[in-house]
Amino acid sequence: VIDITTKRANRQFWGAEVTSRLGKGDYWRGYTGVELSAKFSGLSLYGYYAFEPSKKTLKESYIRDYTKTDLPKYITNDAKNLEKPIVNNYRFSGEYKFTGRHSLGLQLSGQYNHAKVDINNSSHIFDQNLSPIDLITSYQQGNQFKQYSSITGFYDYIARSGKVKWNSLIDASLYDTGKDLYIIESYSGNNADKNSLENVAIDIMSVKSDVSIELPRDYKLDMGTKLTFSRNDSDTKLLSGNIPNKHVSYFYTEKIRAFYLLAGKRVKRWNMEAGVRFEAAGLFAETDAAIQDTVKFNLFPGASIKYRINDKWTVMGNYAMRITRPTFQELNPAITYIDTLSYMQGNPHLLPEIRNSIEIK
Repeated sequence: VIDITTKRANRQFWGAEVTSRLGKGDYWRGYTGVELSAKFSGLSLYGYYAFEPSKKTLKESYIRDYTKTDLPKYITNDAKNLEKPIVNNYRFSGEYKFTGRHSLGLQLSGQYNHAKVDINNSSHIFDQNLSPIDLITSYQQGNQFKQYSSITGFYDYIARSGKVKWNSLIDASLYDTGKDLYIIESYSGNNADKNSLENVAIDIMSVKSDVSIELPRDYKLDMGTKLTFSRNDSDTKLLSGNIPNKHVSYFYTEKIRAFYLLAGKRVKRWNMEAGVRFEAAGLFAETDAAIQDTVKFNLFPGASIKYRINDKWTVMGNYAMRITRPTFQELNPAITYIDTLSYMQGNPHLLPEIRNSIEIK
């Protein structure tokens, strides 16, 4: 690996940096990046662009045990995956501060990733007595891409007294991914040609606003609201020759409206906080076979307490109820082809996980 970095010493108004990295081997990642910054009387500007070609080689061997199925057998699998992605990253941002108490900013960022893929799989099938039954080979070649772009705007305010802080943010993100693989399979003396096509578009928009207020007698109050809207649309096809073998379309939208309130109090060596978060989540999902349309309301309480014994020792405890929702990939029922014996598929009926957490330290 060779690293080369050049910098222009920061002056009063601007700075620049160029970095380049080269590599060679089964696994490497090149990099060439340019950063520019400038500052003029409260206005700060920043620009960044990077070009990253790379190579990833994965070799693995493993055994699958199917001896507990109706047709007991063992499968030994040898796989070699080769990816050559080219990634372009960019980020441009600007921030303007008014009189030290107001600031307004805007950022645009994104990434484009294009990769060539070569996958070789060979599976040796044995019966329960380890006698060979068949050999399945799979060769996949094609292209995949990932494209991401985001724009974010924010506004921050600090009161003259410093006891009131308000910040708000709006963000819009677009994700597009696609895959086009040509597949050649061989098993039991037969050959088959297949195509795996995947296209996924994800749009996410969120707006949030938070206020923090320091009250008399060491009281503190935090409150805020957030609205998130996400839309996911995918289309997956597996073709045998020109004949559709499996075709799944999945459309999914989610709206989450949330509000939280948190109150705190300091009493000598004690620091106590308690709050609650309210959420209304609406989900609409449509596949070729079913439609889901639900709205759920949840309250998530939380509390913490901390006691400072001395300068070296502090005891604290907290409780919180949290929620983790399944991702779009986990919900998507589209079939992602791996080889003749394997595929991945999501479950659109997954439910969110709600957990209660208690910590003492």
